[in-house]
Amino acid sequence: MASTIKSRDTARWLITLVLATAGVAAQGSNTADAKSATAPTPTWEQASGHTARAAGFWEADQVASFVAFNGTRITLHPFAGQRARVRLMSDRQSMMIDGKLRRLALLYVDRGRVEVDTSAADANALVFSNRRGIAVSHGGRLEVVVEGEYASFANVSGRVMTSTGRRYTPLDPNRVRNFNSAIPEGADTSLLPAPRLSAERRLYAATRSAVKLGGLSWTQPEKAKGFELSVTGGDLRYAVETAEAELTSAPLALPPGTYQTRVSAIDALGHRGIPSASLSIRVVGVDLPPGAYVDSDGAIRLGERQTMHFTAATGLSVTRGARRPYTSAETAIGLLGGATTYVHLRLPQTNELVTAKLAPRGIVAQVKLSPRLAAWPRDDVNVRVTLKNNDGGPVPGFIQPRFSATLGIDPLRLDWRAEGQAYVAKIPKPDGRGPWVVRVQVDDQYGIELGRDVLEIIQSPQRAKAK
Repeated sequence: MASTIKSRDTARWLITLVLATAGVAAQGSNTADAKSATAPTPTWEQASGHTARAAGFWEADQVASFVAFNGTRITLHPFAGQRARVRLMSDRQSMMIDGKLRRLALLYVDRGRVEVDTSAADANALVFSNRRGIAVSHGGRLEVVVEGEYASFANVSGRVMTSTGRRYTPLDPNRVRNFNSAIPEGADTSLLPAPRLSAERRLYAATRSAVKLGGLSWTQPEKAKGFELSVTGGDLRYAVETAEAELTSAPLALPPGTYQTRVSAIDALGHRGIPSASLSIRVVGVDLPPGAYVDSDGAIRLGERQTMHFTAATGLSVTRGARRPYTSAETAIGLLGGATTYVHLRLPQTNELVTAKLAPRGIVAQVKLSPRLAAWPRDDVNVRVTLKNNDGGPVPGFIQPRFSATLGIDPLRLDWRAEGQAYVAKIPKPDGRGPWVVRVQVDDQYGIELGRDVLEIIQSPQRAKAK
């Protein structure tokens, strides 16, 4: 059956007739579909989250979503300590909306908070509740809250019309229509106004690990019973409810990237009000060359002539040291004069800065050839190598020494062995006449030199032969 809904909603649609035509059987219970040789396209498919099936209803004790055949997406939220409970109808209805015959996805909300998103091109939804209220959503977002004696519909955006089975009346954006036994025809209220959101800081540097978001606060609209803060960016979709008009610390870690934060006030019925203007949060990361690392204090340790890049730094400015001009933060950055360098990143059109410390790696190899006044073949010459962190901290466990030695210009193979925290080897005595020059160098696995030593060895005098 097709019905026409005019702009002023003078058309009538009896709820009993709708229920008789549409049916309230859950998906998969249609006998005709079971007998069909070719399985039809499912009316509803679960898109995310975990749900349970009970007595023809889908129940969710955590956020879960379904997508209908026409692109309608619904998101179930548990509410007032109870599971969300909906029935997803397998039949499909047609209605004339704005002069066009449109296919509608049908659902019945028995309990909980359900977001209905019909922003997709062909998405339209007809929503029933247990308190006589019916709503049609087209080209926007509808929020439905059902608990105990009441059901209410909030037009978040787009076009929404409601009915009690007699006639449809429009529900303007940012308006709420409530139904219960005391007001069977429904009563209108407004969504709560948008709070003003502010942050102690909007720029973070994640050099060693992801950062914790915090320091957010907002104004409190009259009649607000709580707030919902959302953080989105990349693959992250996070929302938290709080009774306070601030969030000192969120239980999530943000990797490098750009995030948008919004806050909405929650009214006594559980509807989210108009969201605040989006506040952008930037978390800058680091892309290090092989061998560079971030120490336990968050300092970026670079080898000689190495450079690094900041990630998620598009549009930011950077300067090294004091009183230097700002340049693009996307350029390669190294140590100034090989010494410790402080790098300041600035958020565009603000004075907000975040500072990163760049420092030499400080990992050296103390290489010692001895004895220093050696003569061959009289003396045994040994080499001892000890790794050290000049800054007093431990040597990072990933550093792997690589040894090389030469006698003159010829490569020299040494048999190294560990001795406590050191590596030792004996220099083999060559044939022939001296003097000789022995050179031992230590690099790490990335080719960064850690240390070296050179020793000149003379030929020991020979004793005169007896006559």
